[in-house]
Amino acid sequence: MLVAIDPGVNGLGVAEFQRDTIKAVSDWRCTRCVYVEFSPIGNPHSQAVSLLVAIGNRSNELVLEWPQVYSGRARKGDQDDILRLAAIDGAIMTMPWGGVRLVTPHEWKGAVPADIMTERLRAKARVWGVEKIKRVFPDGSSDVCPTYLQHNALDAFGLGVRHLCGPLR
Repeated sequence: MLVAIDPGVNGLGVAEFQRDTIKAVSDWRCTRCVYVEFSPIGNPHSQAVSLLVAIGNRSNELVLEWPQVYSGRARKGDQDDILRLAAIDGAIMTMPWGGVRLVTPHEWKGAVPADIMTERLRAKARVWGVEKIKRVFPDGSSDVCPTYLQHNALDAFGLGVRHLCGPLR
């Protein structure tokens, strides 16, 4: 199994991929694409680990988006978020993964604008059989993920597909 994670300060985009051994030629399929929301109360680092313990215990490999610092005109948002994301990544990496691959946003997305990349990933996800993206709450309940949060899960999906199939086109 491959797990791809796009960390955020309020939650994680998580995509799971499994090799389909039913076919004569093994093929990968996306078995889960969700946004996992952190509780507003508590430490997001320990929440990230708690939410992923079951996944990590049965996973062979992790692909994790590593935060990237931008300078000049490309700089946007709260730069302190980069530190939070790095801490969340560090907490995730403490789990017993079979292998870990860190990928920067530029490495897998290039310079494609976020809205264009999100639409490309949404289309590719449909091809892979991902119809609905769920939002999972800290208590384990879930519902349909609001559109404004789906980019997190779609980025996790994109990380996984990029790892398995090469550059996204």
